[in-house]
Amino acid sequence: MTILPRLDSIGQSEGIIRTFYFYCLFIIFYKAMHPILFKIGSLNFYTHGLLAGVGIAAAAILLYFLAKKEKLDPAHLYDWLLLSIFLGLIGAKLTYFLLYHDQFSSFWELFQIWRGGMVSYGGFVFGGLAFFLILRLVRQPILRWLDLAAIAFPLGLMLGRIGNIFAGDIEGIPLDSILSINGFLSVPSIESIFLLLLFVLLLVNYDKLKKDEGLIFFTMTIVYAFARFLIDFGRAGERVLLNLSTGQVFGLFLAVSAFIYYYFIIKRKEKYGFKTGNN
Repeated sequence: MTILPRLDSIGQSEGIIRTFYFYCLFIIFYKAMHPILFKIGSLNFYTHGLLAGVGIAAAAILLYFLAKKEKLDPAHLYDWLLLSIFLGLIGAKLTYFLLYHDQFSSFWELFQIWRGGMVSYGGFVFGGLAFFLILRLVRQPILRWLDLAAIAFPLGLMLGRIGNIFAGDIEGIPLDSILSINGFLSVPSIESIFLLLLFVLLLVNYDKLKKDEGLIFFTMTIVYAFARFLIDFGRAGERVLLNLSTGQVFGLFLAVSAFIYYYFIIKRKEKYGFKTGNN
């Protein structure tokens, strides 16, 4: 049974292309910034935080329904995700502390998450490892879950990047371009367009790719890490190695590591006939 949409009709294909086209137009031409989405009295509701929350919720809900359709047990999924997200936040903050410890007056400021200052890669790695270990602990088919999570991840992150744009957190180099805001390249705009494209491609090709467990997860990891490596050439900030930023170095390391690990899995299955679904 096909559980996800495929490009098996001209109308459906045109609908997806049209949606992507209008999203790109919106990202390119909408230049207004709204760091505070709305207020209730003296309480501010910040656009970045709210859209990040919406992105997490959207990814979690999508993952839940994908798991049900794939006959996996999602009864405790939200508990697993809450713990993974919490540890991911700690990892993002800890990574920021290790890279920029001179910005902290004491170690205890590390736990003041509301003050900002996080590194996304640190959050991805800590949160991903937490989710992996939880799945292993509860004896779930790890690669099947990771494949589904790899489809939901770009959707959630895309919504978070829209929050970056609205908040004015564009992080780019000075550049006069159609993708610039106030004279600076809007890096989140480029990344959000890429994430939407990646999400759609994984979604519509799921039935073909799922036959080889782990292929979707490692493909998403390699493609995203390499894309971030390229996108980050437009990101402002210090360079640490061979004129590359910390994020670019880590992105290359992640892409190469994922490729090597997946290649090892494939060779092991071919040589020994092992099943990797619960490994």
